[in-house]
Amino acid sequence: MSSQEKEAGLGEQDRKTGQERLITAVPRLDFITKGGLLKGASYAVLGPPSSGKTVLANQIAFNHVKQGGRALYVTLLTEAHARMLANLEEMTFFDRSVIPDKLHYVSGYSELEKEGLKGLLDMVRRTAQRHQATLLIIDGMDAAREFARSDLSFKRFLQDLQAFVNILGCTTLLLAPHREGEVHPENTAVDGVFELSLWLSGPRAVRELVALKFRGSDSLLGRHEVEISQRGIVIHPRTEVQFANPEEQGREDRVRMAFGISRLDESLRGGLLSGSTTMLMGAPGTGKTLLGLHFLLQGAREGQPGVYFGFYETPPRLMEKAAGVGMKDLTSRARRTSSRATPACGTARRRTRTITNPCSGVRLRGGRRRPRRVACCDGGAHEDRAHRR
Repeated sequence: MSSQEKEAGLGEQDRKTGQERLITAVPRLDFITKGGLLKGASYAVLGPPSSGKTVLANQIAFNHVKQGGRALYVTLLTEAHARMLANLEEMTFFDRSVIPDKLHYVSGYSELEKEGLKGLLDMVRRTAQRHQATLLIIDGMDAAREFARSDLSFKRFLQDLQAFVNILGCTTLLLAPHREGEVHPENTAVDGVFELSLWLSGPRAVRELVALKFRGSDSLLGRHEVEISQRGIVIHPRTEVQFANPEEQGREDRVRMAFGISRLDESLRGGLLSGSTTMLMGAPGTGKTLLGLHFLLQGAREGQPGVYFGFYETPPRLMEKAAGVGMKDLTSRARRTSSRATPACGTARRRTRTITNPCSGVRLRGGRRRPRRVACCDGGAHEDRAHRR
């Protein structure tokens, strides 16, 4: 199995059945689809404005041409190409050198306005064949729907489009705006449906992705959080579905993990058992934070990496508090780092241990030794506002 297949989560069954995949290389999207999109299939990408449809489609297109493919991006009454590309330039996947030879942008609205769906279909056929496209994206399917006489005629247009792209072996993404409760005729005609959403949870804006339909393969169901950053779209699948099928036998030797407090470790027969989860409760001022720091610092001394999440105190304040009770080597092991309110995806790395709040963080130097220290969370009432990871 290739490294790309492993990263995408392509299973042995997919390889045995000979299903060819288009690996999107969008962080964790290929994990949700169990290996990537099926080559030659068509997918609807739905969502309200600002939910990330255009970013996701362009990210897939740029990643596809980097892997040797060719992409055609057709717009219908959407933002101008120059404006769209200007908004993407700061993202790491963007590469202007592949435009227009490998990634070609074209507007299809004039053909749609003059000749209707038939004119649009003919234009897409000609352009896709001329550029030998292996990925086709049509952005603005709501405009095409307006030119259909009925839902049935629109489905016929989709059927003709699918017949053509199947012959060409071209994977297709159809982008359309979506409002809650709205029914899209294309949902029954395409092979898969991805719905993006954007909603408010208290003061926090939340983007999510759902794979509502995915023919020909299994996928991870439910809502998965979406983040838009300089990397483009990054998806954070729900933890419970990632580990829904644990291995029958654990591979890690269970060991005791000490706090570095002799009488406490003695009463716990050497410390907490690795792989376990322990809740520490108490009123303010009873020492919960200091005990958590003791636990992590002892792990750092033994070369075991770990992570600490905090929502109240800044890292300098935490280190000052630790130094005042004899944990001065916490400062000597630490270096400042920025977490930008979403530290969970990149902080629990080998040879590091991290203290962080929603605004900043500190990494402590650790070693290669395993097992890792269990993550400690400190936040109380603030935890309901924390990012779900």
